[in-house]
Amino acid sequence: MLIYVASEVFVKIGKFAKYDAEVAALIAYFALKTPRALYEMLPLAALMASVLAMTTLSRQHEIIALRACGIGLWRIAWPIVLVSLGLGAAAFAANWSWIPEATARAQTVKTVRIEGKPTTASPQLAQIWTRLEHRAFLNIQMADPQKRSLYGVRLYRLGEDFSLVESIDAPVAHYDNGAWTAPTSVHRLFRADGVVQVERISDRDLDIPKTPDEFLQLEVKEEYLVYPRLREYVEDLTRAGIDPGRYAVDFAARASVPFVIVVMALLGIPFGLNDTRRGGWGVAVGLSLVLGLSYWIIYSLAISLGRGGVLPAWVAAWVANGIFLTIGVALLVQKRH
Repeated sequence: MLIYVASEVFVKIGKFAKYDAEVAALIAYFALKTPRALYEMLPLAALMASVLAMTTLSRQHEIIALRACGIGLWRIAWPIVLVSLGLGAAAFAANWSWIPEATARAQTVKTVRIEGKPTTASPQLAQIWTRLEHRAFLNIQMADPQKRSLYGVRLYRLGEDFSLVESIDAPVAHYDNGAWTAPTSVHRLFRADGVVQVERISDRDLDIPKTPDEFLQLEVKEEYLVYPRLREYVEDLTRAGIDPGRYAVDFAARASVPFVIVVMALLGIPFGLNDTRRGGWGVAVGLSLVLGLSYWIIYSLAISLGRGGVLPAWVAAWVANGIFLTIGVALLVQKRH
């Protein structure tokens, strides 16, 4: 954990130096980033603790003594499983609201207090509002700067008396050749006599004076949303006919990641029982790192496939857990005999 925090400080401090930020702002930023760092390091910590605990018991012949007394391997492993279940529940509870809120506050500190930029939108908003000009406002349900697209677009223009003059609704808008274009849109003109003129237009250019890069700050990020808000956001996008894509995958992963702690702890038990007398704890630590890296490679690949639409969201989020849990249980059964 200390290595992780130290590396984060050394990487970011060089970038922040050019802003001449206050020391208090830097301390606040790194303090608010620490909860997420702890959350992300817990599975590897559980794996290493499990391997080291079983390695120590095995090297001191405690396992042989316990089994000679009629205590089976499952009973020996049960305390580790119980502790890992408690840690997983605590991690899920923390990531329900506390960690996302701390991460969002860290981003605000970075943007406002360190970089000196104005906040254009709150990252907690499920729908994004931004002002385009004096009496023009833009509302979008989802921004995807990577795909250069906006989803659930609504443009509003107000008159001199701040009454609604016109609105444009478009399910999606794409950025191409320096302009935003909506394949289909509905234009409503609100006349002074109360009549509303409605016109459906194809391939309409939208007057949005922003580039995709400028929507990076307006993009709703999963890591900033508390669990209920993320669920509501996925449901809102689905009801609006917008593919929630990566948000659905991230929502499923929010529930699966704490279970990784249990999987890693269980997986570490049979590997810790291997003969490590030649390498001792160095072999145990190295083995933990290899197992952790293998898990995150498969997990990252599955998440990428899920975000790309190749795998269903819940399959992408849980497939790595299923694979490594099966391996861990199979190895435990083998060691039992």
